Amino acid sequence: MTIGKLTGAITVAMFAALPGCGSSPHDLGFGQVQATVEQQIGKRVQWNRGSTDDAAAASAVRSLLSRELTVDAAVQIALLNNPALQATFEDLGIAQADLVQAGLLKNPVFFLSSRFPISGGATDLELAVAQDFVDVLLLPLRKKVAAATFEASRQRVISAVIDLAGETRCAFYSLQGAQQMLEMRQSIRAAAAAALDAARKLREAGNTRELDLANQQSLEEQAELEAESADAEARESRQRLTLLMGIVDDEGWIVSSRLPELPSTEIADAATLERSAIAHRADLIAAGAEVRSAASQFKLVKPFSLFTDATVGVDGEQDPHGGWVVGPTVQIPIPLFDTGSAKVSRAEGAWRQAIRRYASLSLRVRGEVRSALLRLHAARIRATRFRTRILPLRGRIVVQTQLQYNAMQVGIFELLQSRQMQIDAGREYIQSLLEYWIARTDLEKATGGRIDSLPASNPTTAGPTSPGEQP
Repeated sequence: MTIGKLTGAITVAMFAALPGCGSSPHDLGFGQVQATVEQQIGKRVQWNRGSTDDAAAASAVRSLLSRELTVDAAVQIALLNNPALQATFEDLGIAQADLVQAGLLKNPVFFLSSRFPISGGATDLELAVAQDFVDVLLLPLRKKVAAATFEASRQRVISAVIDLAGETRCAFYSLQGAQQMLEMRQSIRAAAAAALDAARKLREAGNTRELDLANQQSLEEQAELEAESADAEARESRQRLTLLMGIVDDEGWIVSSRLPELPSTEIADAATLERSAIAHRADLIAAGAEVRSAASQFKLVKPFSLFTDATVGVDGEQDPHGGWVVGPTVQIPIPLFDTGSAKVSRAEGAWRQAIRRYASLSLRVRGEVRSALLRLHAARIRATRFRTRILPLRGRIVVQTQLQYNAMQVGIFELLQSRQMQIDAGREYIQSLLEYWIARTDLEKATGGRIDSLPASNPTTAGPTSPGEQP
């Protein structure tokens, strides 16, 4: 047998026992991300990779910016255009590559040794091909670890999408609230300026004290400062929303200057919201996948910790007379210094740590839902009371004060003060309305999706409280 035939035979024998190589799908799991995001928040995401769909997404962004933005439009722009989110999508490609790599065996090692005689005689030639046999045995477990890790990465991408949607909603409502507050502060400033003008005229006529004029000047200065602060806050809120939407320049886009009123219907009860959060929170699902990955890793390490470098193969050697001898070869490390216990302990510790992190996150998720729900209810009660009681009462006070002013029973300062108090009540109403919509957005983030579609009764069965596996 020639050297070439022998080498070919050894190579064929080794590769015949190996499974086929994996390949990376073109989608990289992004289709599942799109479907989950569409189901949970009703929005579209697009991974910009130079396709025709990317051009369509860019056109959609320009179209949305050309009209008055709604909160849903702002969220959609952010999900299509935010560069940080696009960077997060690349995690899918990295995780998919790791998954494919986990399905590949280590390359067999080809060994060639040649010894030349010094005092004459035939050349000694030795050939061998060796394969890490433990690597073959661990292939299914290794693929299971990588699959769980890939699922965790996919869920973290979904979590990043939902977090960005929530941040954009909060920024949008904050901008609306800041614009509405600016309008209110400007009204207060106008009222203070009118009061100061009246005080000056009365002082010139000798009908008021210098102290009254000084008080009005102080109030007018304070109103001016508050209006300037409100203007700066509105500009900052607009800039924050601009960045979240991934817009380089302020392209003249506009939003409605008024916060939406309270919805007429109440949301689902606390128990239903908590169950929805446990079932749908992407970061919690990712933590569960990490538990499964760590458990599989423990299963992988525990039985083979002593044989990680063991190999089997075929060895062929040419004797001095030109003939060949062929036989198997085995290499097994001697556990003299490294008994593998440290690897096992590390894998077990990582598994237990993943379980405890899942339990901790589960508690935190429930706490976030309860906290957001408490803030939501408090803001709703506060906003409702301002809208149904305090604002109408302040309006009647202004009307009655105006009538008394017309009858010369009160002065201009009392009328201006009543209007000031009406404006202050309106400002408090705007603040409580903003607190409601921020709390509602936080509740949607805490539950992992939309809350308006959840039933207020007849809750679904709760999901598992822990995804831990026994190795």
